[in-house]
Amino acid sequence: MEEERRCLANGHSFAVVVAGIPTVRDGMFVLSDSLMLTLHEATMNQSAGVFRPLLDFFSSIWLGIILLTIMFVYSAVGSAGFWIPGQYAFVNYHDWAHELTFGLQWTQLHIRQAPGLEMTEFEWFHWWPFNLLIALICINLIVATIRRIPFNTLNLGVWMIHTGIIIIAVGSVMYFWTKLEGEAPIVRRAVTIDLPGADPVSFPALPGNQVTVDAEDGRYGFQIASIDPNWEILSGENRGERTFAVFVMVQGPGRPFMRTLLADFPEYTEDSVFTNDPSQPRVRAINAIGERLVDERMQISLDYKPQSEFFLVDRPAIYLREKGQTEWVQRPIPNLPRYNDYLRSRSDVWADSSRLTSDNFRPRDLKVVLRASEPNDPLPDIPIEVTHYVRYGFLESRRAAGGNRLDPVVSVRLSNERGQSQDYQMIAFDPVNQVVEEGRMRFVWVENEEEFARAGEFRNPRLRVRIPDEDLEFTVDAMGEAMDDEFLEIEGTEFSYRVDAVEDGLDLGGPSPVSVAIVQIRSPERTFQRWVFSDQRLGNRDFKLGDGGAMHEQPLELDERIQMRYLPGRRPAPVTLIGGPSEEDLHLMLAIGTGSPTIQPVGPGQRVEIQPGIFLQVLAFAPKTWSETRPVIVPPEQRNRDARQQRSLVRTHVPVGTGHSAWMPFHIYPFRSRTEALRRYPFRPAEIELADGRVIEMLYSRERRDLPTPIALNDFILTSHIGGFTGDTSSIRDWTSVVSFWDDEEGDWVNQQTISMNRPGSYGGFWYFQSFWDPPEEPRGEGDQGSAGMNFTILGVGNRNGVWTQLAGSIISVIGMIYAFYVKPVIKRRRQQNVMQRLAAEQTAAENTSPESANTSGNRLEPVGITAENRT
Repeated sequence: MEEERRCLANGHSFAVVVAGIPTVRDGMFVLSDSLMLTLHEATMNQSAGVFRPLLDFFSSIWLGIILLTIMFVYSAVGSAGFWIPGQYAFVNYHDWAHELTFGLQWTQLHIRQAPGLEMTEFEWFHWWPFNLLIALICINLIVATIRRIPFNTLNLGVWMIHTGIIIIAVGSVMYFWTKLEGEAPIVRRAVTIDLPGADPVSFPALPGNQVTVDAEDGRYGFQIASIDPNWEILSGENRGERTFAVFVMVQGPGRPFMRTLLADFPEYTEDSVFTNDPSQPRVRAINAIGERLVDERMQISLDYKPQSEFFLVDRPAIYLREKGQTEWVQRPIPNLPRYNDYLRSRSDVWADSSRLTSDNFRPRDLKVVLRASEPNDPLPDIPIEVTHYVRYGFLESRRAAGGNRLDPVVSVRLSNERGQSQDYQMIAFDPVNQVVEEGRMRFVWVENEEEFARAGEFRNPRLRVRIPDEDLEFTVDAMGEAMDDEFLEIEGTEFSYRVDAVEDGLDLGGPSPVSVAIVQIRSPERTFQRWVFSDQRLGNRDFKLGDGGAMHEQPLELDERIQMRYLPGRRPAPVTLIGGPSEEDLHLMLAIGTGSPTIQPVGPGQRVEIQPGIFLQVLAFAPKTWSETRPVIVPPEQRNRDARQQRSLVRTHVPVGTGHSAWMPFHIYPFRSRTEALRRYPFRPAEIELADGRVIEMLYSRERRDLPTPIALNDFILTSHIGGFTGDTSSIRDWTSVVSFWDDEEGDWVNQQTISMNRPGSYGGFWYFQSFWDPPEEPRGEGDQGSAGMNFTILGVGNRNGVWTQLAGSIISVIGMIYAFYVKPVIKRRRQQNVMQRLAAEQTAAENTSPESANTSGNRLEPVGITAENRT
């Protein structure tokens, strides 16, 4: 006779009709072939309301599969993009093409970089479609888990896995939603100067930096003559220790001297003075005058140069300020393009140099409006518009014909018989750009016939010499006898001299070129070298001579007993183009060889042989011109792919009056001044003049944020491989920044940390890691002293909100996996054993109560544990 029993299995109510011997299955029962199991799902509080279809939809397994597939495709396209063979018209010419196997050219395309999207990989995985996918997957996982997986001991592992996944998703949203990442440049030290009658002045301790201070007794000039990042202390209690040393050249009303400053060791501050002894041009002041300091009123010290800001990655901004102010005001640029040029016409750039044609140029409009967002904005009610964007290029100024201003320009081409050629543009009124080919070709303008006649005159440069004590003054030919190997004696004096070289039209970075004569002077005390400038405002300079007569970088005190002035000569260049006196006149003067110069008229398009096999052709000539600056777009194959936005340019428009527009190159850091600018990093703010007379400086850089507390660079340690630092990056094993953080409560620098390449530090909710350093660099040219490096460090700065939440979710998921794969089978096996034992006991009892199991005496066999008292 069948017996119906009601039991609970897997959280559901089932009707079990026992017709045989059941075993365990599905966590509760496994039915033998003879067992009939009729299954009826009990009521689960599921009404047929309006939410039933929605719940069914979100609990669908197929929905989860579809969402995960979409997620995979979205991630693959965002990370790797896709490749297409060959090149197609719809592919922007700025996209990178890579040569792959079998001689085929494949083009890699990133949808996220397409016009209209312009997203970095970080932004792609923080975009609303990705966030929506994450949200839908989480909802699907939650609803399916609650409706399909009962919460019980056996399913605890699955619930933990799904819960961990949800927590990881929440932590990831927290991480990406609040993520900030940028860089903080930190200069190692600042030089602080305190003079009587003047406010304290501080400037970064960087090679070549200089300032001028007006004190009560006159004007002082301070220049960092040199920096030694590993100066060894040779005496005192700290003998043998190494530190950061700065040598400051001081020039003022008194005698010049050099002050030595040691970081963290102010007690070793001392001066050195210059002498007339060629064997020892500089001695310690303590030995020369009996005092460590030449002027004890002058307080010069090395202090920390703390950094309180960092600059975000891929977050551009425009900075502006009124000229004369120190602090910048920023306006962030939302939705600025990154990967494509946005130009309205080819005339927005120099199309010829940019390889822009009607086939590969695609006009795109851009208008990003920036409104004032910070106090002290110099244009609080005026929006700034970003109207053009160039991804990779540089600015170039060219002259165009037209206008009413006389500013002659000529363009020529030099070529040879082999077909090689070079184009030049010369500007008559620009001292720097009126000559090319190191002075061998020049363009001049003459106002009248008299000047035209003098254009071919030749006059050697001259040197004027004056001996004040002897009331003696004379002028000599600097290219004649004075340039012989032998020194010329100055009669009646103890001096003799020799001209080593003359240089005219040197560009030393000033407002105009300078001319200089380099003269060796011999006195009874020493032989030294003097730079004699044509511009007396620059002042002559004396230098110590090194071994073999070479100039030593060590300056000397100017010997006032002998005074000199250089008078530049007039020497026509081998090739001179003469414009004028009328606007149509252009002549070519050749002064090649020893003969007299020859002059002949030339015009645009005319080709003249100036030497055998060398030809000059006038391409264009315009007496009235105006200057225009446009970008030149660098072709893709010539670009550095790691440059990111460092070579980008934007054009802004300020709608004031008739409007002001300016192209601006990207600045990695918005330095406050040229003195604050780090070596290798540009500082070229644009200027616009308003109708009210104000001049506004503007600069294109990155958005800044405040650090939680200022940070200072205590020390910088360079660890190299065996053999030491060779100048190549491969010889470096590690570089380490030792930094401290400012504590307002303590009023001091605290929490010193060591940050290296693979060991970041944390403070105030931010993590700091080594991003870049200041490597040594040779002098860039005349007047540059070079750098021994290690004057600053650049730390990467970033927060990590949500990481602990992600870690907690990962731990919960791992525990759930362990539970599901190792604990759950044990529980099921034990339950199976318990059920088997119980069923075996019930089967034995049933057999004992059947008529066939009665013994021969007629007594009924009772199951184990059944007595007469509890039979009923």
